[in-house]
Amino acid sequence: MSAAALTGVSLTAPAVRHSGKQLGNPAPLACTVAKAVVEAILGGPDLTPVHRWLEPELRKKLERQRSLAKRAGQTGGQVRVLRSRVDRIDAFTSEVAIVVATPARTRAVAMRMEVAHGRWITTLLDLI
Repeated sequence: MSAAALTGVSLTAPAVRHSGKQLGNPAPLACTVAKAVVEAILGGPDLTPVHRWLEPELRKKLERQRSLAKRAGQTGGQVRVLRSRVDRIDAFTSEVAIVVATPARTRAVAMRMEVAHGRWITTLLDLI
């Protein structure tokens, strides 16, 4: 797996930002998304449960990586979130670092989440 294949591309900021209501802490959602993404790119279940929290271009790249893992015979495995840390850039942007344990190794997931349409959207993700 190359890092380039797993890096999302944020073409622009999400189209609609809502300033009326500030959203809460994105950490629980970020942990859920990170766990689902790591399971998927290791050949596990698809990304349907977290579809709405992924930017479309990022989702396409992750689905392609999942497809490659499946063709290579990978079956995924149980992923556990060990630790997470959120850094709020502003009211509409957060960067999240998450440590996950896979059956083979421990990995780090770096994410950028932005508010769009009244919810957090993952616009950039890198698996290290």
